[in-house]
Amino acid sequence: MKRRKNRLSVLLASTTEVEGHLTFKGEARLDGRFTGGITGDGAVVVGASARLKSDIRSPEIILGGYMEGTVDGSRRVEINPGGHVRGTIHAPVLVVAEGGLFDGRCIMRDNDEDDSLKAPA
Repeated sequence: MKRRKNRLSVLLASTTEVEGHLTFKGEARLDGRFTGGITGDGAVVVGASARLKSDIRSPEIILGGYMEGTVDGSRRVEINPGGHVRGTIHAPVLVVAEGGLFDGRCIMRDNDEDDSLKAPA
């Protein structure tokens, strides 16, 4: 795994359960249960013990636990072995490792593309 330049600014431990909206700068690591929205400017790492019902918007999203909702990664989305995503993924790059599971819809786009600025086709 390549080293990220952002530092960890949010840690949700495996024994923690939160409902609401999380906005952060830097990197977030989620190992617990979370329901709600997540918006960040760095990487979001969803650990193997995590259970999320959420919409995540961040440049890089790495999923190793269970996630239900919308994943919007402006640079990259990865589903690691044991990761399970049910929902919609928006990303220019999607990597599903052997042992990862994706059940849903994927919308691929260019790195520079911003869906909110494009005219409908």
